[in-house]
Parts: sequence; structure tokens; C-alpha cells
Amino acid sequence: MKKLLRKFRKQVLLSPRDEYVERLLCTVPGMMDRGNIYLMDFVIKNLSSNLPILEIGSFSGLSACLLRYLLDKYQKQNDIICVDPFIYEGWMKEDTEGIGKNKSINRVEYLNHVKASFKNNTSLFCKHQVPFLFEMTSDEFFKRWSQNNSLTDKYDKNISGQRKFSFCFVDGGHSYNQTMRDLKNCATHSERLAFVLVDDSDKHSVLESSKATFDFVKSEDVKIVKENPHVLLQIKK
Repeated sequence: MKKLLRKFRKQVLLSPRDEYVERLLCTVPGMMDRGNIYLMDFVIKNLSSNLPILEIGSFSGLSACLLRYLLDKYQKQNDIICVDPFIYEGWMKEDTEGIGKNKSINRVEYLNHVKASFKNNTSLFCKHQVPFLFEMTSDEFFKRWSQNNSLTDKYDKNISGQRKFSFCFVDGGHSYNQTMRDLKNCATHSERLAFVLVDDSDKHSVLESSKATFDFVKSEDVKIVKENPHVLLQIKK
């Protein structure tokens, strides 16, 4: 089994070592798959417009900071829009006092720390073009985005709604239904040939987000561009 896993891992394409990226990875909390870095670099390099980039699921800002760096690397000016309610799966079903067996920190304190961490990290690493942050579910965001000409984010910054996206990074709720809704909304609100990267979507994953991704490909006008191991899609419509 270990030999098979090693063989699979060797197939993942990696970006050349970048000192700044390595600093981000050891400084900003997050769960960044190395294969995603390669895919994000590919996407940013091949963006066809300066329309906004949408990130569903932001945590402490690691992926947003990485995307901003890659945009700067390729001299792109696209805005980044981050959407995260900062309430994570399963948490509402459990005791809100404490985290696991540690009762000295309650969940409200923890989530406030995560939100402050996002603000601090993006304020430093993206200070020349700080991402927009909408503290809400992706369902609520898409509803507001489609109904309003202008939206105000968490930091009182305004951005126009009803525009298309050039790239969507989907890393929110990992249930089948939530992933499917996010993918359909991304497709609806993205320009033609826009990219969609789905985290935790590799074909060997037991997470429902993987099944939803491949079912979405079968039912919608999209194509798989790369699997590394997570799935990068492109809107064909």
C-alpha cells in the first residue's frame, strides 16, 4: 500500500521552489496542498481577463495571500473576493465550550482569532491590493451578488456585483450538496473559459466534494483541464 501511495504522489506536479511561497507556507496558517500551488500558478498565468477571482473558504488567508502573490508575479490586477462565514462543518453539532478536550479556549474565541488572523495576514502580504472579505455563506453571497449592483464587504469596501468571475477556488463546505451548489453558482457567475479549482476533489478522496466534482463534470458544460491531484475545471459555455 505504501508503495502505491508513493507512486501516486510522484505524479503530482510541483512548482519550482519559491522562497516567498515557502515563507507564506510557514507563516500563514492553512491547509495548502502543494499540487494546488502548481494549479494556481497555471491558472493565474493563463487568465483571459481582469475580472475578479472568487475564493470560497478562506480561513486565515493563506490561499488569498498566495493568489495575490501569483497575480503580482504575472502582473495581473484582478481583485480577489473571499467568502467565509467562519463557522466550520460539524461545529454547530457539538458542545460550543472548548475545542475537543481543551476547554480553556471556547469556539467563539478561536473563530475570532481566525478572523483576526485573516485580516492581519492579508493586510501585510496583500497590502497593495487587499482582498475583499464577505463574512457569510457562499449561498448568501451568490444571492446578494446576483441581486445587487454594489456590495460592501467586511471592511466597508465597495465592489460592483453582477459581474463575472475569471477564476473560482472552491474550498468551502465539503458536503455533496454544498459543493454541487458552489460549482453550479460558480459556473453561472463565471465568464466563458473561466477556471474553477476544487479543493479536496482528487479521485481517490473519500470526501463528498470529490464525488460532487466528477458528477458536476458529467452534467455541465465544463471540462477537466488538469488533475494534480485536485481537479481544475474550465467553463466551456
